[in-house]
Amino acid sequence: MVASLCAQVSQSQQPSVDWVRDPGFVSVQPPLAEPELRMEPSDLFDCAALCSTKTWCSSFMYISEQAQCLLFKIVYLENEELLEIPGAEYYRVASDSCPVQECFAMSRPDNLCFLYLNESRTSEESRDLCKTKNGRLAILDTLSKNEWIVSLLEMNGASYDASLYLGAQRNGTVFTWSNGQQVAVPESNHSFWGDSEPNYSSEHCLVLKSDISVMRWRDGSCDLQSTGVLCEYQPASN
Repeated sequence: MVASLCAQVSQSQQPSVDWVRDPGFVSVQPPLAEPELRMEPSDLFDCAALCSTKTWCSSFMYISEQAQCLLFKIVYLENEELLEIPGAEYYRVASDSCPVQECFAMSRPDNLCFLYLNESRTSEESRDLCKTKNGRLAILDTLSKNEWIVSLLEMNGASYDASLYLGAQRNGTVFTWSNGQQVAVPESNHSFWGDSEPNYSSEHCLVLKSDISVMRWRDGSCDLQSTGVLCEYQPASN
């Protein structure tokens, strides 16, 4: 049976979060598990409460034999090349928050679920693929979303030379997200355009593309094949 853990925190902090213990990661550590934060709380519940207060924390591991708490930005689902760690227990945000069976992982600052698919598609094909997952192409209109997505892509080994369609297209000189909001102009503090972008040529789609060591927005052709597909899904509880 999958154990459930509810982390209770004070009213001034993040509301209580439901955690699910993953039986696939007992006494082992998930692959590529690089924690964002490593602490030494007094017990498992302190570790859960600590993760609850961090808006970026989507999962955590408590190692009882070392009394260590590891906090992670994403939810781990793979079970290969595991590192044996006696006493380790791994918890993730409850599955009713994000459809983790479809490999979605939650960005808690925005209460959205994101999915990266290692499949090459045009813009229209990418959009249709997200629809089959009951989602849409990702709308990265905040700093927290952009930073979190870069972490997700890095954990999937997909940030190098990446080119992914986002949920926005251009009409005239204005890019608009699929939710009807206008994409921030280059001069905005909420803009993530690359240098000299957009160039307003015949490129009508918004693309998240690797730019040396960072990911930036660019305008691009809607017909080119992407290096992957990035979808978002809003939990029914929101």
